[in-house]
Amino acid sequence: MASNLAGSPRNPGERTVKNGRKDNLSPDPGSPTTQSGRQTVQSVERTFDVLEALAAARQPIPISELSQRLGLHISTVHRLLGTLIERGYARQDAASGRYGVGPRLVELAGGLNEQVDLRQETRPFLEQLAAQVGETANLSVRSGNNLVYIDQVQSARLVRMFTRVGSSAPLYCTGSGKLFLAYSPNFEQDLNRYLLETTLEAHTPATLTTPQQLRDELRRIQQRGYSFDNEEMEEGVVCVAAPVFDGEKQVVAAISVSGPTGRMLSRDTGRIIEPVRQSAATISRTLGYREF
Repeated sequence: MASNLAGSPRNPGERTVKNGRKDNLSPDPGSPTTQSGRQTVQSVERTFDVLEALAAARQPIPISELSQRLGLHISTVHRLLGTLIERGYARQDAASGRYGVGPRLVELAGGLNEQVDLRQETRPFLEQLAAQVGETANLSVRSGNNLVYIDQVQSARLVRMFTRVGSSAPLYCTGSGKLFLAYSPNFEQDLNRYLLETTLEAHTPATLTTPQQLRDELRRIQQRGYSFDNEEMEEGVVCVAAPVFDGEKQVVAAISVSGPTGRMLSRDTGRIIEPVRQSAATISRTLGYREF
Protein backbone atom coordinates (compact mmCIF):
# COMPACT_ATOMS: atom_id res chain seq x y z
CA MET A 1 0.00 0.00 0.00
CA ALA A 2 2.85 2.36 0.84
CA SER A 3 4.42 1.94 -2.61
CA ASN A 4 1.12 2.89 -4.26
CA LEU A 5 0.99 6.08 -2.22
CA ALA A 6 4.54 7.03 -3.06
CA GLY A 7 4.01 6.59 -6.77
CA SER A 8 0.53 8.02 -7.07
CA PRO A 9 0.14 11.10 -9.30
CA ARG A 10 -0.60 14.47 -7.78
CA ASN A 11 -4.30 15.42 -7.76
CA PRO A 12 -5.30 18.28 -10.07
CA GLY A 13 -6.58 20.31 -7.10
CA GLU A 14 -3.23 20.14 -5.28
CA ARG A 15 -0.30 22.49 -5.69
CA THR A 16 3.22 22.02 -4.37
CA VAL A 17 4.75 24.71 -2.16
CA LYS A 18 8.42 25.48 -1.63
CA ASN A 19 9.03 23.04 1.22
CA GLY A 20 7.70 20.17 -0.87
CA ARG A 21 4.41 19.81 1.01
CA LYS A 22 1.10 19.89 -0.83
CA ASP A 23 -1.38 22.65 -0.21
CA ASN A 24 -4.95 21.60 -1.08
CA LEU A 25 -6.71 24.40 0.75
CA SER A 26 -6.91 27.07 -1.94
CA PRO A 27 -9.53 26.52 -4.63
CA ASP A 28 -8.28 26.67 -8.20
CA PRO A 29 -10.17 27.22 -11.46
CA GLY A 30 -10.96 23.48 -11.54
CA SER A 31 -12.50 23.38 -8.06
CA PRO A 32 -16.15 22.34 -7.73
CA THR A 33 -18.74 25.10 -7.50
CA THR A 34 -21.92 24.91 -5.42
CA GLN A 35 -25.37 26.06 -6.53
CA SER A 36 -24.78 29.29 -4.59
CA GLY A 37 -21.71 29.98 -6.75
CA ARG A 38 -19.15 29.35 -4.01
CA GLN A 39 -16.01 27.44 -4.85
CA THR A 40 -15.23 24.44 -2.66
CA VAL A 41 -12.02 22.61 -1.78
CA GLN A 42 -11.83 19.22 -3.46
CA SER A 43 -9.80 17.50 -0.75
CA VAL A 44 -12.21 18.67 1.95
CA GLU A 45 -15.20 17.47 -0.06
CA ARG A 46 -13.55 14.07 -0.54
CA THR A 47 -12.80 13.83 3.19
CA PHE A 48 -16.47 14.35 4.00
CA ASP A 49 -17.40 11.84 1.30
CA VAL A 50 -15.23 9.25 3.07
CA LEU A 51 -16.82 10.02 6.46
CA GLU A 52 -20.33 9.80 5.07
CA ALA A 53 -19.54 6.52 3.31
CA LEU A 54 -18.10 5.02 6.51
CA ALA A 55 -21.19 6.07 8.47
CA ALA A 56 -23.57 4.77 5.79
CA ALA A 57 -21.83 1.37 5.75
CA ARG A 58 -22.95 0.71 9.34
CA GLN A 59 -19.99 -1.64 9.83
CA PRO A 60 -16.26 -1.64 8.95
CA ILE A 61 -15.62 -2.16 5.24
CA PRO A 62 -12.55 -2.94 3.08
CA ILE A 63 -10.75 -0.03 1.47
CA SER A 64 -11.42 -1.56 -1.96
CA GLU A 65 -15.18 -1.38 -1.38
CA LEU A 66 -14.88 2.17 -0.04
CA SER A 67 -12.91 3.12 -3.15
CA GLN A 68 -15.62 1.68 -5.41
CA ARG A 69 -18.43 3.44 -3.54
CA LEU A 70 -16.68 6.79 -3.80
CA GLY A 71 -15.34 6.40 -7.31
CA LEU A 72 -11.87 7.39 -6.11
CA HIS A 73 -8.49 5.75 -6.66
CA ILE A 74 -7.58 3.46 -3.78
CA SER A 75 -4.42 5.44 -3.04
CA THR A 76 -6.45 8.64 -2.67
CA VAL A 77 -8.84 6.94 -0.25
CA HIS A 78 -5.91 5.52 1.70
CA ARG A 79 -4.36 8.98 2.04
CA LEU A 80 -7.64 10.50 3.27
CA LEU A 81 -8.18 7.65 5.70
CA GLY A 82 -4.69 8.17 7.11
CA THR A 83 -5.55 11.74 8.08
CA LEU A 84 -8.94 10.76 9.51
CA ILE A 85 -7.41 7.98 11.59
CA GLU A 86 -4.73 10.33 12.89
CA ARG A 87 -7.45 12.75 14.06
CA GLY A 88 -9.64 9.99 15.50
CA TYR A 89 -12.49 10.32 12.99
CA ALA A 90 -11.89 6.91 11.43
CA ARG A 91 -10.36 3.65 12.65
CA GLN A 92 -8.89 0.50 11.14
CA ASP A 93 -9.63 -2.92 12.58
CA ALA A 94 -6.28 -4.56 13.37
CA ALA A 95 -7.48 -8.09 12.57
CA SER A 96 -9.48 -7.56 9.37
CA GLY A 97 -7.88 -4.35 8.08
CA ARG A 98 -11.34 -2.89 7.45
CA TYR A 99 -12.22 0.75 8.13
CA GLY A 100 -15.02 2.24 10.19
CA VAL A 101 -16.13 5.39 12.02
CA GLY A 102 -13.70 6.53 14.71
CA PRO A 103 -14.36 7.53 18.33
CA ARG A 104 -13.92 11.25 17.73
CA LEU A 105 -16.91 11.36 15.39
CA VAL A 106 -19.00 9.56 18.00
CA GLU A 107 -17.87 12.09 20.62
CA LEU A 108 -18.93 14.99 18.44
CA ALA A 109 -22.35 13.47 17.85
CA GLY A 110 -22.74 12.85 21.58
CA GLY A 111 -21.79 16.44 22.35
CA LEU A 112 -24.41 17.71 19.93
CA ASN A 113 -27.08 15.56 21.59
CA GLU A 114 -26.05 16.86 24.99
CA GLN A 115 -26.36 20.47 23.80
CA VAL A 116 -29.81 19.78 22.38
CA ASP A 117 -30.90 18.19 25.68
CA LEU A 118 -29.41 21.09 27.64
CA ARG A 119 -31.28 23.63 25.54
CA GLN A 120 -34.55 21.79 26.09
CA GLU A 121 -33.95 21.66 29.85
CA THR A 122 -33.04 25.32 30.18
CA ARG A 123 -35.39 27.01 27.71
CA PRO A 124 -38.27 27.61 30.18
CA PHE A 125 -35.85 29.12 32.70
CA LEU A 126 -34.33 31.42 30.08
CA GLU A 127 -37.77 32.66 29.10
CA GLN A 128 -38.71 33.26 32.73
CA LEU A 129 -35.42 35.03 33.45
CA ALA A 130 -35.69 37.36 30.42
CA ALA A 131 -39.24 38.27 31.39
CA GLN A 132 -38.30 38.84 35.02
CA VAL A 133 -35.32 41.16 34.47
CA GLY A 134 -36.38 42.65 31.15
CA GLU A 135 -33.06 41.95 29.44
CA THR A 136 -31.64 39.32 27.09
CA ALA A 137 -30.97 35.91 28.69
CA ASN A 138 -28.28 33.62 27.26
CA LEU A 139 -27.19 30.00 27.58
CA SER A 140 -23.57 29.23 26.68
CA VAL A 141 -21.09 26.35 26.80
CA ARG A 142 -17.33 26.08 26.54
CA SER A 143 -15.72 25.01 23.28
CA GLY A 144 -11.94 24.82 23.66
CA ASN A 145 -10.70 28.27 24.65
CA ASN A 146 -13.90 29.99 23.52
CA LEU A 147 -17.44 30.46 24.66
CA VAL A 148 -20.32 29.45 22.35
CA TYR A 149 -23.88 30.74 22.74
CA ILE A 150 -26.30 27.86 22.19
CA ASP A 151 -29.60 29.51 23.15
CA GLN A 152 -31.02 32.94 23.81
CA VAL A 153 -34.23 34.72 24.73
CA GLN A 154 -34.20 38.32 23.54
CA SER A 155 -35.40 41.25 25.57
CA ALA A 156 -38.66 42.84 24.50
CA ARG A 157 -37.00 46.26 24.79
CA LEU A 158 -36.10 48.34 21.76
CA VAL A 159 -32.32 48.20 22.35
CA ARG A 160 -31.22 44.56 22.34
CA MET A 161 -27.96 42.65 22.30
CA PHE A 162 -26.48 41.56 19.00
CA THR A 163 -24.90 38.30 20.19
CA ARG A 164 -26.38 35.49 18.12
CA VAL A 165 -26.91 31.82 18.86
CA GLY A 166 -23.92 29.95 17.45
CA SER A 167 -21.51 32.87 17.82
CA SER A 168 -18.38 32.54 19.95
CA ALA A 169 -16.25 34.80 22.13
CA PRO A 170 -13.05 34.49 24.19
CA LEU A 171 -13.35 33.12 27.71
CA TYR A 172 -11.23 35.75 29.46
CA CYS A 173 -13.33 38.80 28.57
CA THR A 174 -16.89 37.47 28.91
CA GLY A 175 -18.89 37.01 32.08
CA SER A 176 -19.88 33.46 31.20
CA GLY A 177 -16.45 32.57 29.84
CA LYS A 178 -14.69 33.55 33.05
CA LEU A 179 -16.92 31.12 34.95
CA PHE A 180 -15.47 28.17 33.03
CA LEU A 181 -11.96 29.32 33.91
CA ALA A 182 -12.79 30.01 37.55
CA TYR A 183 -14.44 26.63 38.11
CA SER A 184 -12.11 24.44 36.05
CA PRO A 185 -11.31 21.16 37.87
CA ASN A 186 -7.58 21.90 38.33
CA PHE A 187 -7.67 25.65 38.59
CA GLU A 188 -3.98 26.64 38.63
CA GLN A 189 -2.87 24.00 36.14
CA ASP A 190 -5.76 24.67 33.77
CA LEU A 191 -5.33 28.44 33.99
CA ASN A 192 -1.58 28.26 33.32
CA ARG A 193 -2.22 26.13 30.24
CA TYR A 194 -4.94 28.51 29.07
CA LEU A 195 -2.62 31.50 29.45
CA LEU A 196 0.05 29.76 27.39
CA GLU A 197 -2.45 29.18 24.60
CA THR A 198 -4.24 32.54 24.69
CA THR A 199 -3.25 36.14 24.00
CA LEU A 200 -5.14 38.46 26.34
CA GLU A 201 -6.01 40.97 23.65
CA ALA A 202 -7.70 44.24 24.62
CA HIS A 203 -11.16 44.40 23.06
CA THR A 204 -12.06 47.52 25.08
CA PRO A 205 -10.28 49.75 27.63
CA ALA A 206 -11.86 47.60 30.37
CA THR A 207 -10.53 44.22 29.13
CA LEU A 208 -8.29 42.34 31.56
CA THR A 209 -5.03 41.98 29.65
CA THR A 210 -2.51 40.63 32.20
CA PRO A 211 -2.39 37.13 33.73
CA GLN A 212 -2.43 38.59 37.25
CA GLN A 213 -5.52 40.70 36.56
CA LEU A 214 -7.33 37.66 35.21
CA ARG A 215 -6.20 35.40 38.06
CA ASP A 216 -7.38 37.94 40.68
CA GLU A 217 -10.74 38.29 38.92
CA LEU A 218 -11.24 34.52 38.78
CA ARG A 219 -10.52 34.26 42.51
CA ARG A 220 -13.20 36.87 43.17
CA ILE A 221 -15.65 34.90 41.04
CA GLN A 222 -14.94 31.76 43.08
CA GLN A 223 -15.71 33.66 46.28
CA ARG A 224 -18.95 35.32 45.20
CA GLY A 225 -20.34 32.57 42.94
CA TYR A 226 -21.16 34.69 39.90
CA SER A 227 -19.37 36.78 37.27
CA PHE A 228 -19.49 40.19 35.63
CA ASP A 229 -18.48 41.39 32.19
CA ASN A 230 -18.29 45.14 32.70
CA GLU A 231 -17.76 46.31 29.11
CA GLU A 232 -14.77 43.96 28.79
CA MET A 233 -15.83 42.44 25.46
CA GLU A 234 -17.89 45.25 23.98
CA GLU A 235 -18.19 48.87 25.05
CA GLY A 236 -21.68 49.74 26.22
CA VAL A 237 -22.60 46.17 27.21
CA VAL A 238 -22.70 44.71 30.73
CA CYS A 239 -23.31 41.05 31.55
CA VAL A 240 -24.06 39.10 34.74
CA ALA A 241 -23.49 35.33 34.62
CA ALA A 242 -23.79 32.32 36.92
CA PRO A 243 -22.52 28.73 36.54
CA VAL A 244 -24.63 25.66 35.79
CA PHE A 245 -23.30 22.48 37.43
CA ASP A 246 -24.07 18.86 36.58
CA GLY A 247 -24.29 15.83 38.85
CA GLU A 248 -20.49 15.49 38.81
CA LYS A 249 -20.19 19.06 40.17
CA GLN A 250 -18.63 20.26 36.93
CA VAL A 251 -19.61 23.52 35.20
CA VAL A 252 -21.31 22.43 31.98
CA ALA A 253 -22.94 25.73 31.00
CA ALA A 254 -23.49 29.32 32.02
CA ILE A 255 -26.63 31.40 32.31
CA SER A 256 -26.26 35.12 31.74
CA VAL A 257 -28.21 38.34 31.34
CA SER A 258 -26.78 41.09 29.15
CA GLY A 259 -27.91 44.58 28.36
CA PRO A 260 -26.83 48.15 27.65
CA THR A 261 -24.56 49.61 30.33
CA GLY A 262 -26.94 52.47 31.09
CA ARG A 263 -29.87 50.16 31.82
CA MET A 264 -27.88 47.49 33.64
CA LEU A 265 -26.00 49.86 35.98
CA SER A 266 -28.83 52.30 36.59
CA ARG A 267 -30.82 49.56 38.31
CA ASP A 268 -30.21 47.77 41.60
CA THR A 269 -27.77 45.10 40.41
CA GLY A 270 -29.04 42.76 43.11
CA ARG A 271 -32.35 42.63 41.25
CA ILE A 272 -30.44 41.17 38.30
CA ILE A 273 -27.82 39.06 40.09
CA GLU A 274 -30.21 37.07 42.26
CA PRO A 275 -32.57 35.97 39.45
CA VAL A 276 -29.55 34.89 37.38
CA ARG A 277 -28.10 32.92 40.31
CA GLN A 278 -31.44 31.34 41.15
CA SER A 279 -32.03 30.30 37.53
CA ALA A 280 -28.58 28.72 37.32
CA ALA A 281 -29.08 26.94 40.65
CA THR A 282 -32.46 25.56 39.62
CA ILE A 283 -31.12 24.28 36.31
CA SER A 284 -28.17 22.72 38.14
CA ARG A 285 -30.55 20.79 40.39
CA THR A 286 -32.46 19.49 37.37
CA LEU A 287 -29.12 18.18 36.04
CA GLY A 288 -28.50 16.27 39.27
CA TYR A 289 -26.27 18.74 41.08
CA ARG A 290 -26.31 18.60 44.88
CA GLU A 291 -24.19 21.12 46.77
CA PHE A 292 -23.59 18.79 49.72
